[in-house]
Amino acid sequence: SLEDKLKWLRNFERLQTIQQQLIWPPITELETRVFIPEFLKSSLSSQPCEKLIANPKRQLVHEGFLSLVEANRSVEIYCFLFDDILLLTKVKKPPKKRSVTESSAYSVSPTEGALLVVHRQPIALDRFSIHDIGFVEANANGLKHAFVLIHISRFQQIIGVYTLQTATDQQ
Repeated sequence: SLEDKLKWLRNFERLQTIQQQLIWPPITELETRVFIPEFLKSSLSSQPCEKLIANPKRQLVHEGFLSLVEANRSVEIYCFLFDDILLLTKVKKPPKKRSVTESSAYSVSPTEGALLVVHRQPIALDRFSIHDIGFVEANANGLKHAFVLIHISRFQQIIGVYTLQTATDQQ
């Protein structure tokens, strides 16, 4: 029971750290072509979801770097897989390199000290499907260790397709 409480506490502390590192872009940056009346601009300058992550019932399942393959480039992103959502972020300020003496076996995260800009809206785990890219398809498209995530709205409309690559097949 004590181990479970300590595990919950470590997880919750990590969630609070992630929440402090996140930058949620305002709608004006996400949707540059939308017209927003002047009287609403100040109200919409910040996202209401800024405190979304540090939920006592949420569990962080996995986190790590992925490459998001876009039409003409590949973007390095940092991914958080929680027990209910998937969050894709970009590292804004890379973490400072530690010297060997400062390095600790208890390092929290490879993004410690960095700011993370939310790349896309969080995706509920029940709102996407994953398609593994086989060896033949990967070679034909110049990909390695890749999979495709298809984001589906509650109205069964495809609203996002993300081709992601990992560094190794195990990841």
